[in-house]
Amino acid sequence: MSVDAIEHTIRKCPPAFHGVSYYYQFSASSGILREDGTPMKPGISVHLFFILDRPVPSKLMEAYTSQHCFDTRFYRFKTNKGGNVELATGIDPAPIRSAVQAHYIAAPTIEAGVTCMLDATKRQGLVRKDADVVAVPELGDSVIAVMQQTKKRLVTEYKRANGYVTRKLYTQVAGGIAVTRYSVAPSSQSAAVRGGRPFVGSEISTDGRFLTLYFGDEGSPGSWFVVKDLPQLAFRHGDSASLPLKELSIGAHEYVRDQLKWFAEVPHIDLELVNGFLPAFSGFAHAKVSLILSPTGTGKTRAAIVWTQEQIAHQRLVVYTAPTIVLVKQMRDDLASAGLTPIYYDDVWSYTSLPRSGVIVITNKSLPKLLERIYDQGIRHVLVVDEIHQALDGFHKSNRNLAVFEGALSRSQQSLLLTGTLTDVQSMAIVEIAKRACGGLTIESYCCYEFLPVKRNPIHILPLSRFDSDLVLLLETLQAMRCAGKVLPRVVLLMDTSRMEQFRILLERFGLDDLALVVSRQECTPEEVEAARVSILPIFVASPLFALGLNSVVQPNIFYCRFRNIDVDTSHIVQTVNRANRGDVVAEVRIYGNVDPDASFRVQNWDKVKVTVSDRVRQEASLTGLLEEHHHLDRVTYEVLREAERDSGTALSVLVQSDEIQNFTAVPLEGLMGVDKEKAKVAKDARGLARQTADETIRELAAQSRVQDTFSGILALEKFKADRDQQRNTESTKTERELEQARIAILLGMCGMSEVTAAAKVNARKLLRLLGERSPWISDQYERSTFPNWAKVEAEKTDRIILVVEMLCALRSGERSVDKVLASLTRNKQLKEGLLRQ
Repeated sequence: MSVDAIEHTIRKCPPAFHGVSYYYQFSASSGILREDGTPMKPGISVHLFFILDRPVPSKLMEAYTSQHCFDTRFYRFKTNKGGNVELATGIDPAPIRSAVQAHYIAAPTIEAGVTCMLDATKRQGLVRKDADVVAVPELGDSVIAVMQQTKKRLVTEYKRANGYVTRKLYTQVAGGIAVTRYSVAPSSQSAAVRGGRPFVGSEISTDGRFLTLYFGDEGSPGSWFVVKDLPQLAFRHGDSASLPLKELSIGAHEYVRDQLKWFAEVPHIDLELVNGFLPAFSGFAHAKVSLILSPTGTGKTRAAIVWTQEQIAHQRLVVYTAPTIVLVKQMRDDLASAGLTPIYYDDVWSYTSLPRSGVIVITNKSLPKLLERIYDQGIRHVLVVDEIHQALDGFHKSNRNLAVFEGALSRSQQSLLLTGTLTDVQSMAIVEIAKRACGGLTIESYCCYEFLPVKRNPIHILPLSRFDSDLVLLLETLQAMRCAGKVLPRVVLLMDTSRMEQFRILLERFGLDDLALVVSRQECTPEEVEAARVSILPIFVASPLFALGLNSVVQPNIFYCRFRNIDVDTSHIVQTVNRANRGDVVAEVRIYGNVDPDASFRVQNWDKVKVTVSDRVRQEASLTGLLEEHHHLDRVTYEVLREAERDSGTALSVLVQSDEIQNFTAVPLEGLMGVDKEKAKVAKDARGLARQTADETIRELAAQSRVQDTFSGILALEKFKADRDQQRNTESTKTERELEQARIAILLGMCGMSEVTAAAKVNARKLLRLLGERSPWISDQYERSTFPNWAKVEAEKTDRIILVVEMLCALRSGERSVDKVLASLTRNKQLKEGLLRQ
């Protein structure tokens, strides 16, 4: 404890404080020894006073100094007996952050019997330097947000490295449902479960809105408080830091929940797998609406079949529904293999009277029609909704679909909702729907049964810039193995594109095309997809359709997947990589995607969503923060929030940040070489050749169609629509890609375009509305069959479309320039709506 020690400490402060005069004072406890001769407080504890060159707001200065500590690793983690983690910076932010913080500088009174190593004359003093004031750099408002993000990331990384587990808490108050993440501290086998800080008492404010908490281990009593509107969170005075109440103190959490009854927990039970697999559903799933959340590869299909057999034995009809035809076919085959006789959805319409027991497998799209017949015939039935994470988005596409789903949960004797993963928004939505369907959220009406993963296999997260080079290196390695007569490993590539020609070109180049199957739902028939699923060829390349519950027969040894600027959420990513985790083979798994350590889901213009939220929500809001509010999720709100969740870059970043890639732990890849530009060029050239081939195909189709003007284009589009409708209702041999190419070819000739990419961007429906061939778009609330004044609405929208047509005519004739048109779009609301909302 000397000036030299203080100088060493100042060198750890931001550079602006170096070489500046200061006044110092060691803390009152500095130098005090315990009875055993050890210091009461280890290290150095000193107050430093500087004069700044200008006033700086307290919170800005706190962020500036704290961020410097983070950047220079001048911090440490503290964990109390309850398991709460606190990140303590070398520069204490408490005296800085508040403008009204009292600073006590009086020298301590050291009485007889107290041993102090510090001379009283050296306890404080003034040290002169070349400069008398600190020249604080310009600090933007973003400094605070950056500091908070960095702190959150460091704490998350520490918890992950030290065995903390993230849990979700679903709460309900009068305002709706909220979801909150909290951390559970690891417990040794000999220690009791750690429950956070010991809760010893509380004090409620006179208006009944705030609750001050008192803990047995706090230095400043009453530092934490709870707000009645957000009762599942605790806030700290001074820095407004928040922490899930259940993480801060289980005792305080139970008091607010059970005694004050400020919130109720949504029924949620954590269960354990049995030897890595699900136990029988009938042994635990007792709620009318049972959400079964179990990691991929834990036997949901097998358990569902056993449960189906039990229901049939009780003379009940089981309705199994899934999002896609391929999944329905897969379940039909699995049921048949188990000795059951499932009725396939194509065959069910031939039954005049449905069976009173048995099992029907059907797509979500056909579910409403089947349920009508079941209701009419008064059949006792139960419902199994597989891949609910995907089905939920489909049910929210329209009010009618949502009403059908809600009614299905209400009228079935029991409903099982199965999935391996759900996003936070989807979890909230299921709770809301179940609450309406069952009239409440008791343990008998609804419960989520969650099984935690037991596997923690390694996974490598690599930047997108590496993919082309690494892919070509892999193909070169496989080529060399084949030439040497070696057995090739099972290689699975799940790509973020349905355009697979580039991969066919690469496989042919390396002489591997006869050992590979390349499929996508857009380019292949269902039969080809099924053939690929059961194929035993060593190389399998597919678009992300295999992320949606479809399982290949042969387990992979090498598994690469890529996520590059596509609309997928955390569930989709988890489902994708878990195609490599369905057996005993531990594959080399790689995700190619760019990870931002500070990324979070953001919701733009939240004020436009018709939901009441607190004043702290602004133009842009953190999705995590929004979901900690208690909301009612209507269909529109759901769509807005889901749009925020469907961002592959952010989704991957969030999963890596929180270590929530189910069944995996992200680890660095050892011995990784740099990007080989020559190899990357090989992949890039294949991509260019594939694009050129696709463009040539569309140009040939355009020439064959002989569409050269508007009238012939309208006729061709009408015929195309009829063909597409027929495709959906019959077993056609045309693929979605072939239909898409036909549409682009028509538009290429109809619009007189030379570039295929430009024609692909034309919206045929909007074009036909501009040409007066179709009525303007109207939402469900103005549907002709339900809204008596639909004609008035359509007329108003038609007037706006006419404005657009007039503008385009003026643009073509030269009466108006492009600049003037753009200016009109900013001023003329009707013109803008006519252009954007056709």
